[in-house]
Amino acid sequence: MQVRNRVVQKIGFTVQPASKSKQLEVAVGSSAGPFTFTEVTDEHVIGGHKDRHIEFSSKFVVAATEEGSTSARGGIETHAQPQSAVGKVYLTCIWPFHKALVPYMLRQVDIKP
Repeated sequence: MQVRNRVVQKIGFTVQPASKSKQLEVAVGSSAGPFTFTEVTDEHVIGGHKDRHIEFSSKFVVAATEEGSTSARGGIETHAQPQSAVGKVYLTCIWPFHKALVPYMLRQVDIKP
């Protein structure tokens, strides 16, 4: 991610500072990585970001877990819209890696209710 951030920052994408914390506060208006949370319910969280090249939002859906479980299951739905030719090229290049990158990023976080 550091290499990606260095490259895309030079062409005008917004890059978030790296966080050492694995704790994540999930509340409307709080942020994590590229996401600013806009909707938070017991069933899902919606967050996204917009800069001059791309606008995206993701919906994280969390399934109910068994009582006493230390893990959760869920899914993610992402929508991305290029805002420029550079954004369109970026999406074309990055989309094949999206399925590997998102699960990796999610495993890095310890979400507390």
